[in-house]
Amino acid sequence: MVISCDYSFLAPVYKRITSVISMGGNARAQRQFLPWILPEHKVLNVGCGNVDVNIELVRKCNNVVAIDISPQMINCAQGKVEKLHLGHNVRFLCMDIMDFRESAEFDVIVANFFLNTFQWKDCKNVLHHLVRLLKKDGILCIADETMPQKIIPIVAITIFRPLVTYFHHIFVKHPLHPIYDLDPVLAEMGYHVIYKCRDKCDYILSTIYKKCESQ
Repeated sequence: MVISCDYSFLAPVYKRITSVISMGGNARAQRQFLPWILPEHKVLNVGCGNVDVNIELVRKCNNVVAIDISPQMINCAQGKVEKLHLGHNVRFLCMDIMDFRESAEFDVIVANFFLNTFQWKDCKNVLHHLVRLLKKDGILCIADETMPQKIIPIVAITIFRPLVTYFHHIFVKHPLHPIYDLDPVLAEMGYHVIYKCRDKCDYILSTIYKKCESQ
């Protein structure tokens, strides 16, 4: 059984908190994927939260499914989209992603700052579930933490990341764990990196995976 986090407690302030913690990198990293998404694509946004990229996705394509386990996150996200009269392009679902088993395959799956909310074994199970929902030539877009390369971010993340993750652990049951490297796990599933971009804050990475042609 996969244990998921419910960010309902942080829903009203989540966007503001993540913007401060990431120095705006949270939003920048998610926007890296927009040029890869076409209007005709069917897109699944997992752990969608209430961030503005939901609006940008719905503006760009005509068929979006946005899932979050938090009712407050879904309500906030849906309210923003409907306020702009874009609700006809998106279906919001309040549910655990592991319970989502529609047979329809997706061209694009977006999992931004989502997989790090799981214990490692659960994270791998979620990844296996997500790739089963992708079309054979579909892409998996993941924005998440990465180890920084510059001295100042290394010092900052060493000092502050434990405090931030412990805060999330207390209020939303976020597991305490190191930064994950997803590349080897996805390589075992037959997916390779076709795009990778490190944000200027140095500790957020946007990565796109696609199934190897030989698979």
